[in-house]
Amino acid sequence: QTRFYELFARIRAKPGLYLPASRYMEIAEQDNLSNTIDNLLLLHSLKTIESSAHIERATPFFINISRATFRNGLFMKRLLGFLSQNRVLAPRLVFEIAQSDFEDLPPALLEIIKGLGTLGCSFSIDHVEHTEFDIMDLQRFGVRFVKINVAMLLRAAENSHNFADMHRAKRKLEANGIGVIVERIETETQMRELMDFDIH
Repeated sequence: QTRFYELFARIRAKPGLYLPASRYMEIAEQDNLSNTIDNLLLLHSLKTIESSAHIERATPFFINISRATFRNGLFMKRLLGFLSQNRVLAPRLVFEIAQSDFEDLPPALLEIIKGLGTLGCSFSIDHVEHTEFDIMDLQRFGVRFVKINVAMLLRAAENSHNFADMHRAKRKLEANGIGVIVERIETETQMRELMDFDIH
């Protein structure tokens, strides 16, 4: 069952050949093109969401937004204004932000993120480096999901103490309405090794 879609920016080098973000983001950031790429991704995302609006219980879309864009107050204010006029789209948008970026956002941008949450948008924390989450902060700013890389879980499984800490962090998040998504599971073996974590 498809629960969500995730949209990624790809740049077409030539027909049939697309470059992933890992190939171009460093250059894009050097040339101050990150905001332009994020704008294009968001526009295409909104068109995709609008075109599927007729589907009953339409699936939400995860959208990766770069650190530079989250720190661009003007862009975020424009996004807030657009969604305030198109509220039907907001509940289907889940913006992804890296844990370190979320923890370093200045108060002014956190207020904008809070405003997006009020409109119905959600947020997802990825690139998780530690599990010492401030649950109240996550809830206050509309974080509904935390993505944990499968490698982080498998490392924790090697040690009983680390396993217990990870399992406890997962249960605490879920008990407070924050879904835990394990990403980059590529093999059946990895899936079996994760069973003890009760991944949903």
